Amino acid sequence: MKRHLLSGLVAVAALSLALTGCAGTDKSEDPGADPTDSKTTYTIGIATYVSHPALQAVQDGFEEVLKEEGISYTVVSQNGLGDPANSATIANAFAADQSLDLILAITTPIALAMATAEQDRPILFSAVTDPVEVGLVPSWDQAGFNVTGTSDLNPDARPVALVKEAMPDVKTIGVLYSSSEANSLIQLRAYEAEA
Repeated sequence: MKRHLLSGLVAVAALSLALTGCAGTDKSEDPGADPTDSKTTYTIGIATYVSHPALQAVQDGFEEVLKEEGISYTVVSQNGLGDPANSATIANAFAADQSLDLILAITTPIALAMATAEQDRPILFSAVTDPVEVGLVPSWDQAGFNVTGTSDLNPDARPVALVKEAMPDVKTIGVLYSSSEANSLIQLRAYEAEA
C-alpha cells in the first residue's frame, strides 16, 4: 500500500513537471520536456515540519521512486523543527526560489504554508490527514489548482473498535491530542464519532 501511494505521488510529480513546462536551471530547452529524459534535471524543494522517522520515510520513498523512474533531480531540503513560524519562513523562501520546479510538502502545517505562499508551481503534499478539511484541495476527488497529494487518513478506520479488539475489557479510552493541529483534531473526532 505504501509503495502504491509513493508511486502515485511520483506519477503526479512527473505529470506536474511535464505539464507545467518547468524552466529552471539545467533544464532542457523544451518546456514540455519528458520528466524521465536524462538530459533534464529538475530541482525539487522538499520541506517537512519536524524530524521523524515516518516523515523521513516519505521523502526517502519519494526519492527512491524518482530514481527508479529515471527522473533526474536535485533536492533543496528544509525542516521546520516543529516551529509554526518556520513553516511560513520556509514556504516564503521556496516561493521566492525560482529554481524550484516542484515542491513536496510533508505534513499539514508545511503543506498549508506552501499552498498559501506558492500559487503557481506544483505542490505535492504527503502525511496530511485530511486535505479537504484543512482546505488544501476542494474534495477527495479533485486536486487544487496547483496542489495535490496523498493523505495518511484511513477512511475505514474504527479507532474504538481497534482499542476494544486489543483490550476487550476497556471501559474508558483517553485520547491525547493537540488542539493546535488539524490532523490531531480530526483523529479525535473519529474517536468521538465512533464512541
